[in-house]
Amino acid sequence: LAANPSSSHGLRDAMLAAFPLRASKGVAGLVQLASTQFVRFKQRRKAMDVLLARDVPGKGRRGEVVQVTPGFARHRLIPQGDAVPTTLVDEVRAVRAQLDEDTSRLRESLRSVAEDLESGAGLCIQRDRTGTGLLQVPITAQDVRTELGIDMESIEPDLIETVGEHTVTVHLGHGVGARVRVVVTSRHPNAAK
Repeated sequence: LAANPSSSHGLRDAMLAAFPLRASKGVAGLVQLASTQFVRFKQRRKAMDVLLARDVPGKGRRGEVVQVTPGFARHRLIPQGDAVPTTLVDEVRAVRAQLDEDTSRLRESLRSVAEDLESGAGLCIQRDRTGTGLLQVPITAQDVRTELGIDMESIEPDLIETVGEHTVTVHLGHGVGARVRVVVTSRHPNAAK
């Protein structure tokens, strides 16, 4: 579209030619069109809060929350790992706080289970033994787990092969453990030996 250069209304004539629907409303329609386009442009340029993961020259230091344009955040900062949107930071903090709370509740319940195990009488397991004093079938960690009837991460030692009194460490998880007394008796007729 070429505006008439000799006319003082060259820009207006060009806009009227480019936007014929608004042209029927005259100059007021063009002003309205220009203002709505400007408002839309300004709305798109809103600042966005991001948490800087690294020092960014001219923007801020690591750990600071700064305002940047959405395009700069979306196309440079976030893909390169220099920043994280604060909406995600808030969500991560909320989830982390909930997990910490759940973990502390779980740890407290595990501590009470550990106290019950340590204060209890322990386990008494009866097995056949050989003539040499060893058990025919050793007691495994799974046997202790079954006798106690609780879920746990690990048991040390994981194998008991002799008759007598043994102390077993039960790891319940989350850094909570208990020492349990296990008494192994024999069903062999020569158990007195």
